[in-house]
Amino acid sequence: MPILFGTGAHRRGLPLGNPSEVSTMRKTLTALSASLIALGLSACSEQTEQDASEMVDRAAADAADNAEVVENEVREATIDVADKVSAELKQDEQTDPDQGDGALDGTD
Repeated sequence: MPILFGTGAHRRGLPLGNPSEVSTMRKTLTALSASLIALGLSACSEQTEQDASEMVDRAAADAADNAEVVENEVREATIDVADKVSAELKQDEQTDPDQGDGALDGTD
């Protein structure tokens, strides 16, 4: 005897079987569906966790590489600025007619 539920079979006069069998079958199908969904989600969750971990590792490696590049650029720019300031000071010392008294008291 076929068990039909959720299809309106009882209104069409089709046999439904024992109501207790239908209830047991519904509970079994619900538990099975929930188990399959949970299993699917856990597998998806593990893959998502792995993907996220790999992404974090790659991002950390990129950040370290970028920090090294920035450090080198700042170092080179600092050296360039220091060289320019030094050259300007040497030029100023050579062309400034009033060299002052040499005291660093702001009176020059």
